[in-house]
Amino acid sequence: MRTLDRLVGRVSQAFGIVAAAGVAAIMVAIVSDVTVRILTNRSINGIYELVESLVIVVAFMGLAYTERAGSSVRVTLLTERLSPGVSRVVRSIGVIAAALTAAWIAYSCWGNAFSSVGRGEVRQGLVAFPMWPARLLAALGMTLVAIEFVMTAIRIWLRTETDEPFASQPMAVAEPEATPGTTLVGSNG
Repeated sequence: MRTLDRLVGRVSQAFGIVAAAGVAAIMVAIVSDVTVRILTNRSINGIYELVESLVIVVAFMGLAYTERAGSSVRVTLLTERLSPGVSRVVRSIGVIAAALTAAWIAYSCWGNAFSSVGRGEVRQGLVAFPMWPARLLAALGMTLVAIEFVMTAIRIWLRTETDEPFASQPMAVAEPEATPGTTLVGSNG
């Protein structure tokens, strides 16, 4: 189980890196387009279509890592007031419902992706831009997030998942130092 969990975690992290690279690519594409437009009074052909596809990649490829890292929105108003056993059942039901929903969306995404690949779908604009790669990545991302939800449910039942998500756990932060002759606000000295 731990080996599978680590493998899914590594794949989710890789997908998160792809999503982050997508954000960087969007930034570079838009800055390049604006720069060229300022200098030449013309846009770069295909940038709109590229950014449109990259937004899909960023959105879907980052979901699994977000779940793994515990960075998605979690409302613990009810579960923190329940006994640990009941809380575990309620959280499991919620995560399983999320897994089923993600699996349903993934199933639909795969149908769209296979159809798109089969017909060689392109977005017609100034440049004929292929849409099937983004559709395949969306299907992959939804499949992985469904798997991540299942892994979260398993961790809840094995009691290795807490109510405290990874992202909200306290991090070590260095205390600021005052420069000579100044006092830090809120300090006792």
